[in-house]
Amino acid sequence: MSSCLLVFPAMGKSLRELRIGKTQLGYHFSGGVDASLGGTEYDAGYHGIFIGFRQPFRPIFNDQARLTWDSAFEISILSADTDLLKGSRYVFRTGLGYEYLFLEEWLLKLELGVDVARFSTKSESATFPGEDESWKFGGHLNGSIMYHAHENFTLFGTLGVETFGSHAFQSIEVDPSSMISFSTGIYFPW
Repeated sequence: MSSCLLVFPAMGKSLRELRIGKTQLGYHFSGGVDASLGGTEYDAGYHGIFIGFRQPFRPIFNDQARLTWDSAFEISILSADTDLLKGSRYVFRTGLGYEYLFLEEWLLKLELGVDVARFSTKSESATFPGEDESWKFGGHLNGSIMYHAHENFTLFGTLGVETFGSHAFQSIEVDPSSMISFSTGIYFPW
C-alpha cells in the first residue's frame, strides 16, 4: 500500500488570511562581475546561501497590500573563468518591501535596500600573487513572486540588480558594480 503527500495551497482572499512566514532560507546568485588578473579579463559571479528575516506591517488597500522590512545575511564564494582567482563575500542587506496579493495564494513583491559587504579576493597565480580584503557599501532593487504553497511554507523566486564599488589591488581588479541577481528559497513561519 503506498501513500502520497498532497500539498494544497493555503487559499486566502486577503493578506490577513495568509500567514506568510518571517524566516527565509535560500540560494542567491550574483552574475556579471568583471574580474581582471594581470590585465586578462574574466567573467565571474558569486554563488551563496542566505538566511533572512521579514517583518510585515499591517495590510493596506483592503488587505491586498502591505509594507515589509526585510534583512538577510549571505555567505557566498567567487566563481570565475579561471582557477587562479578565488574569493568570498559576506553580505548584510536590509530594505523596505512592498507586497501585493494578486491571486488567492500568489504575491508580487518589490524591494529596495542597502547592502554592506566584506569582500575577500585572492590570486593563486605565481606571476601575479596577492590577497586583499575590503568593506564595500551598495544597494539592491528586487522583484519577487511568492507562492503560498502551504500554511507552513511559502516559495519565492527573485530577480534583481545589486551594486557595490569595485576593488583593485596589485594586478587584480574585481568590479561588482552592476550585477544581475537571482534568488530562490522558502519562507518558514518561525
